[in-house]
Order: sequence, then C-alpha cells, then structure tokens
Amino acid sequence: MQTTDAIGEVTFETVYPGWYAGRATHIHVEAYVNGRSVKVTQIACPEDVTAQVYASGVYASNGQNPTHNTGDMVGLRGRVASRARREKRPRSNTTFAFGRIDFKPLHATG
Repeated sequence: MQTTDAIGEVTFETVYPGWYAGRATHIHVEAYVNGRSVKVTQIACPEDVTAQVYASGVYASNGQNPTHNTGDMVGLRGRVASRARREKRPRSNTTFAFGRIDFKPLHATG
C-alpha cells in the first residue's frame, strides 16, 4: 500500500502484468480513505504499450495477448485511465479522483 502526497498523487514501480485467456491486460487498483477501502477497480493497459512489452524480453515467449481491450469479458472495453475523473461515494462526503497512469519503461529489455 502506498500513500499519496500532499496533492493526492502517488508514484510506484512494478513489473508489467502478464496476460491470461479471456482478459485484456490490466492492473487491479484499490483506493483507501482513512484506512477503509472505498473503490476497487481494474484498469486496462494501453494496447500499443502492451504490444511492445510482450514482444520483448521474458514476455516474448508467451506471445501477444489475443484479447484486446474492446473484447475483455469483464467489460474494461478499453478504459485506460487518461484523464482525472472525480466520483462521490454514496453515503459519504469523500471525493476521490482517478487520474492518469503513465506506463514508462525503466530500462530496455532484450
């Protein structure tokens, strides 16, 4: 779990997710306010970045993900977080934002 800074942003590094049948490449996100879970969601990864990652390094042996964002069985339908969106929780005064996610390679793989 990571805590946001004074303006509500957080930065983290992780490995790019692998893929499995029937699902577009995605990450799971859970947001907490005051220690309480207020939102659990999934965010689809950009297909252009996914294609580059899956063509390189250890990912290449598994090939490309045949399920695109628009064909995801859970309904991601290409929803890549790219603009901040504010939501209010029912029965709560807490407003929280889902902002941009930048996928940046840390180093070349090969």
